[in-house]
Amino acid sequence: MLAADGVPNAGAGGDEHFLVEWEAEVAIVLKGYVENRSELRVGDVRLRIETLDGNGKVIGHSSGWVSGDVPARGRAYFLVPIALPGAGYRVSVESYDPISVDAEAGGERPSGVPSASPSVLPR
Repeated sequence: MLAADGVPNAGAGGDEHFLVEWEAEVAIVLKGYVENRSELRVGDVRLRIETLDGNGKVIGHSSGWVSGDVPARGRAYFLVPIALPGAGYRVSVESYDPISVDAEAGGERPSGVPSASPSVLPR
């Protein structure tokens, strides 16, 4: 199958140890940042994205990962494909792994954890 510009949108590749088959699709992707307001560096941050209809009712959900660790009082980027498009989206942190307490925090255990991001509506 060829796309309109003559470039194939499906194919196969690999080497002697792996076969990789693929097909390109148009997808909706939600991208943004997670801000970590705690004094705890975290990793393996899993996001839950709820797809909302025009009335704010949840009609589907997707999940994805934040790229890399999220530093204490810092932020990290995410890019998550959405399974079902909608009128809006609500993004929250579903899980994470604590890594370490920021040294500048005086070695105290943090009282807060990363908070969920607010709803994101299309522009």
